[in-house]
Order: sequence, then structure tokens, then C-alpha cells
Amino acid sequence: MKRSILSLLAALALAGTASAYEQPKVYDLKPNERVLIIGDSTTYDGTDVAGYVRLVDQAIQEQIPDRKAAVRSQAWPGVKLVPEHPERWKPMAENESWRKVLQHPNAPTTVIYNLGLNDSKQGEANVPTYEKWVRKYVEDVRANKMNVILCTPTLWVGLTQTKSYAEAVRRVATEMKCPLIDLYAAHAAAFEQKKRLTRDGTHLNMAGEIMSASTILNAFGLKAEWKRYQLRFGAMRNNWSTGGDTKVLVEPALSDAKPDLENPKGPFPIFGALWNANWPTEQAAYAPGTKVTLKVDPASGRIFHHWADFDGLLPKDAPATLTIVMDGHKSVTLYYEAPADGKRK
Repeated sequence: MKRSILSLLAALALAGTASAYEQPKVYDLKPNERVLIIGDSTTYDGTDVAGYVRLVDQAIQEQIPDRKAAVRSQAWPGVKLVPEHPERWKPMAENESWRKVLQHPNAPTTVIYNLGLNDSKQGEANVPTYEKWVRKYVEDVRANKMNVILCTPTLWVGLTQTKSYAEAVRRVATEMKCPLIDLYAAHAAAFEQKKRLTRDGTHLNMAGEIMSASTILNAFGLKAEWKRYQLRFGAMRNNWSTGGDTKVLVEPALSDAKPDLENPKGPFPIFGALWNANWPTEQAAYAPGTKVTLKVDPASGRIFHHWADFDGLLPKDAPATLTIVMDGHKSVTLYYEAPADGKRK
């Protein structure tokens, strides 16, 4: 019997998330816990559907719903933990945006710092400064009566660049008695096993998103298991230029997304510019085994080029109308072009 392309390779995709490193439990999520992950572009991506932040939050809702805990994130692509202009840095209590958050009745109870990738571009000489600022942020979070959890950075095109930064985070965690989520160790172990967790050496593919989510869930004493599967899809012009409005039509479109994630009366309301937490209701989680069809809806002058899943599992000759069996979390991108972009190669 003919099966969908992605379904045939699902077992390989899930197997690719295994790692020799096992993150220990370091933190118990308490009733009404509100966790804020602060990060860079990998966390920004992680807030998208099927990203690691979304996967962690979904598993929490499924596994310990009675605790009414939630996870959100605030992230800035390119951001460093060490401020560009240290002289302008203000403690949270003196920062206007943070002050509004801290005064809100549903302010975060725990902050996770997942920063260091962009700092690592400064090389070994920057490590002492980076380590100093990790300490400074831990002190600031605690001064505002919130718990702090530290994450080691993941990888930047190999093991070397972020290794000393991960070691710096471990030192601060030990010295200041902070719970530690060792994302570097998890991703490094998979890298050494030649498992592909990124789409460009740094930003995570679907296997990488699952790896980061799994490591954080293990740190909370939870399982890297989900009852429903998330689907991320999008469209991009093949030559990476702007223009056009080609879309992807999805059938079945989700009508059963959880609106409580955006309910102001829920445990974690969205408020202020600090929160990057708008969970799109049309992109939630499908029941296992659901067959989802993705179809190109080209704008005028746009034509289908190819699909890509960034995990290296989907062949480039996949048809314009693609059927996916939801037997795991998925992420696929439609690439399209205009005739002026040149013929398909």
C-alpha cells in the first residue's frame, strides 16, 4: 500500500532526536507556575508552531494539567546576553517594560535564560565578560523574587565555538546554585553521533526543536511525549527575495485549537510588548494518524518550485500537493518562484 512520503520516514526522524546525554530533573513545576524563556533567534523560532517552546508548553498541558503551569518566551534574533551598551543597562525594577510585567498579577514566576549563541561570535576573549553578565542576570532575577534556570547554549556550526560558553554557564550554575538545563551537552552528543539537528549549523530543524524540548521537559521531570502533533508550514520565495503572497492551503484546517492559550482569564494571559506568545489558533496539534494535505495557493505570477523539511527527509521532487500523515511533529516549507527568477534546476 502506498504511504505518504513523510510517513515513510517518520521513524528515522524520531530516531534522529535520540542523544547519548540524559538531562537530569532539576526543577519541579509548581501550581500556577509561569515560565518565561528569554532567548535569541533559536528561541524566536521555538515560539512558532512546532518550535521547542510550543512543544514544551503542550507537553506540560497534557501531562500535568492540574498544575495550570505554562511556558512562554521572549526572544530577539541576534541578541546577546552581554548588552551592546552596558552603560544603558538597567535592572528589571528600573526598566519600564519589565516593571509593568513585574507588577502584573500574572507575572512570570520563573525565568529561563537561553542566551549565548550570538555572544560566542566574540570568541574566547569574551568568555569572562559573558560569565560576569550571567551572574548579574541571576542576581537581578532573584532580586525580583523569581526563580532562575540557566541553559547552556546549543551549537554554532560544530562543537568548538560555544563549548567554553557552555562551560561558563555551568560554572555559574554551580556557584550560584541554579538549576541547569544543559542544551549544549544534549546537542553535542547528537552531533557526535552525526545526527542532524539544524538546518544551517545553528538554527534548529524539527529534530533539533524536539531535542531542545525533550531536554527541557526532562529537566522538569516530564516525558518527551505528546498526545497530539504540531505542524509548522510556510512559504518562501526560492531565491530568498521578497514579494508575492503565495500561500499554503491546509486540509483539514484545525478548528479544535485550544483557545485557552490566548484567554485573558487563563493562567498566562498575553500582555505588553514583552510577550511573544500569540499561539495561532489555525496551527495547533493534530490527532495521531491524521492525514493532512498541503496544497499550493499561488499568487499571480508565482509557480511551485519545491518543498523542504530541513530534516533532509523530504525529496525535492515531492509533488505540489503533499499529503502528510501526522505520526510526529512536522515542519515543511513551500518554495515558490516567479518566471523572472529563472527556470527550476
